[in-house]
Formats: sequence, C-alpha cells, structure tokens
Amino acid sequence: MSEQRLKLTRDDFEEWLFSLPDKQQEFKTLFFDKTGVKLDYSIEALDDIEAWLLNSFEKKEDLLKEDNKHLLDLIVSYVGGIFRENLNAKWDIDLENEKNAYYRLPIITNDQMSVPVSPHTLITASIGRKKGNFISTVLKNTIKNLNK
Repeated sequence: MSEQRLKLTRDDFEEWLFSLPDKQQEFKTLFFDKTGVKLDYSIEALDDIEAWLLNSFEKKEDLLKEDNKHLLDLIVSYVGGIFRENLNAKWDIDLENEKNAYYRLPIITNDQMSVPVSPHTLITASIGRKKGNFISTVLKNTIKNLNK
C-alpha cells in the first residue's frame, strides 16, 4: 500500500469527491484522444474502457505502476461514476477497518447493496480476466440483484 494511501484522511476523500467531475472529463478527453471513442456514461461504455485496458496493459501490475497512478485515478473516477449513476448509489471509503478488503479504497454503495463495489478492484481484475465485458457484467448483475 502506498505511503500516500496510508495517510489518507476523510478531508482528502472529500476533496477527491469534489474533483470527480474534472477527473471524469479529463478521462473522457484522454480516452477520445487515444481511441477516437466518445464515452457517454453508459453501461456499454464500460466495455469500450475494458477493451482499451486490455489493449494497453498486459497485466494489472502494469496499470498499478507509479507512472500510471494518475491514469488509474481517472479511470476509477469514470467507471465509479457509471456505477454510482446506475445503482443510485454514493461514493464512500473505509478509513478505519484495516481488515476490510476495500480499506482506504473508494467504493460505491447504497442501502440496498449487501456488498459495496470497488471500481479500483474491478478495473485491475478486468485486466487479469481478459473477458472484455467483466466490469459491465458486474454492474448488470448488481442491478439485477437490487431489482429482485
């Protein structure tokens, strides 16, 4: 875990939340510049992002390199935004329970969700799974489970 992540405070998280619209716009612009694809916050856009991830990173460790820290933050903000909108959810973070799998990672949650979603974890897992629709499938299944 990076030293910066270990020092994260609630104020840092609130500042991160405040910056999300700018981060999401920056990612949309970067993604268009690299792929020619205009992202539209749709569930289908997750497959476009995942295809780009699979073409750009051989393994998750490549994305997790220090050089890609800002890029990963942009991707997390955009992918998380799609989940938040489609699940009528909110961003949160656990800064206290070190045993939590998502300790110090931004998550998406709402009162109906039994398990929160970590965009960071989904993004890195999608590279290893190499499916092309892993992230969108998680969102579709989460929506389906909430509608039961």
